Amino acid sequence: MRKLVIILIVLVISGGALAILNNYNNQRADEFSLDDYKREITIFSSDKILGSVPDAKTARKLAVQIWTEGYGSETINGEKPFLVYFDDANQVWLVTGSLPWGYKGGVANILIQKEDGKVLAVWHDE
Repeated sequence: MRKLVIILIVLVISGGALAILNNYNNQRADEFSLDDYKREITIFSSDKILGSVPDAKTARKLAVQIWTEGYGSETINGEKPFLVYFDDANQVWLVTGSLPWGYKGGVANILIQKEDGKVLAVWHDE
């Protein structure tokens, strides 16, 4: 009986870990509206052009590279998982960091055009 309980606990923990990894590597991006970020584009504009960004996985990877250059790997690694959103009307990716529940502070953000990878804005909330 004790072995069965241990096996069930291991299966539940493993299943949870797989669900988290699956969610982290998910290619799907939720929607957002670029209109909500006009202020950020004005204040935090960038001249970087990264090349075509066809999917959420590529957007996430490029965002991490840009953020690491600007804010350092220690800061950025503490903001996982990274969340990816897409504005279909404007063909723009929004990638943001996240903080563990209950933590206060800001996260890294970036807006990237899908077609050519132009970085519209990059900033870190306070």
